[in-house]
Amino acid sequence: MQRLHLAVAMLYETDDIGDLVNVDAETGRILAPLPWGRAGRSPWGLTGGEADALRYIVRTWDGDLFWYDRASRSWCLDLAHYPTADRAHDAIERHAIAVSTWRQAWRATYRPR
Repeated sequence: MQRLHLAVAMLYETDDIGDLVNVDAETGRILAPLPWGRAGRSPWGLTGGEADALRYIVRTWDGDLFWYDRASRSWCLDLAHYPTADRAHDAIERHAIAVSTWRQAWRATYRPR
């Protein structure tokens, strides 16, 4: 949950004229590594297994807040429904990850290394 809230804070960062820095405002495409991605797990302090489980959970949100664009192979942020960081943080809280949810995701994604 902490990584999700930190990611949202990063995604809604703006420059000195108010434009989003880490998201393409036209398409919603996320331009920075996310905690559940291969490029982002290490900088965000997650193991591969934790990132896999988190990605599994985010995908079960059925397009709410984040969605994956298979054509561009990139994650996107639903700026139309979540135009502000506060609304995005509320969405994360609505999808609070219970221990049982984490365990289910872990079982679904666990691969012994």
